[in-house]
Amino acid sequence: MSRGFLLDTQAILDARRGAPLPPRVRKLFTEEGHDVWLSIASVWEIAIRSSRKEALELGVSLQEFVESTVGSGVSLLEIKPAHLYVLQTLPSHHRDPFDRLLVAQAMHEELVIAGKDTQFDRYGVRRLW
Repeated sequence: MSRGFLLDTQAILDARRGAPLPPRVRKLFTEEGHDVWLSIASVWEIAIRSSRKEALELGVSLQEFVESTVGSGVSLLEIKPAHLYVLQTLPSHHRDPFDRLLVAQAMHEELVIAGKDTQFDRYGVRRLW
């Protein structure tokens, strides 16, 4: 049984921009009763990508982005040593270090990943899209 949903970085960026999301994913943001998590790894990824001047279209500072996301009912998931222990055991299905950390967090915390990247499926984690 899942304890909630872990947002993929692209999913939270799309949601905040108002981009179309599948109805099941959109419900995570519009219906109460869902435990929804944003990993610090995603915040880190957004910080790196925006410092490289990638067009992320946040519309606000990273701090405002995080504060408003948390203010909307999404919880921040810190990176724990146990997540890194799981990360160390993962096969190399995916080269993206941030996604690999999300997989490890989802496994350890028993979360469903909300994201469209089918590479997550190769790790055996549950995914909602």
